[in-house]
Amino acid sequence: MTVKECYDIFLRHIDRATSGGVSLDERKVADFKDKFYYFLNPALEYICSVMKPIKKFTVILDDQKDNIRLPDDFFKIIKIMRGGKEYTDFYTVENVIYPKNNDGLFEIIYSYIPKLPGNIAEKDVIDIPRRCEVLLPLKIASDCVKTEDSALSAYFMNIFNSEIQNLSEEKGFIDYSNKIERLFFVE
Repeated sequence: MTVKECYDIFLRHIDRATSGGVSLDERKVADFKDKFYYFLNPALEYICSVMKPIKKFTVILDDQKDNIRLPDDFFKIIKIMRGGKEYTDFYTVENVIYPKNNDGLFEIIYSYIPKLPGNIAEKDVIDIPRRCEVLLPLKIASDCVKTEDSALSAYFMNIFNSEIQNLSEEKGFIDYSNKIERLFFVE
């Protein structure tokens, strides 16, 4: 999803809500449009902290290289695999993993929170799982109207929460624990 696509869906949500019996004056609607870019990154962070999208990468360690630097979008380690088995003999310092036995091929599975640059362009692609794209314009719409119209904010959050519920009932989410605390999406 590009920023422009998200913006267009956001405007449709605002328009649909305001023409469906909720009245907003044009000045408020224009203000909500201006707030879109302000709330884009916080909404993206919120959704990814709830839905926990996952990325993975592999790295080979040997005598020359004894640590694994995690990517900038790293949020939390989900699992480290070595030789087809879960590997737990490591420690981390900031965004660097130090395995105790550092020889071999490691697969790092981690949740991430993407960030858009400060000067967001309409053509920028938002790094969010495809199934979660529906959530972003709803969260932004809710945040934009929160201080102005709490009923409208609650309306958007109800739709947002229903969409999260729908996603949690879909097959295809991965749970790496024995109980479901968060939803994990891999694309």
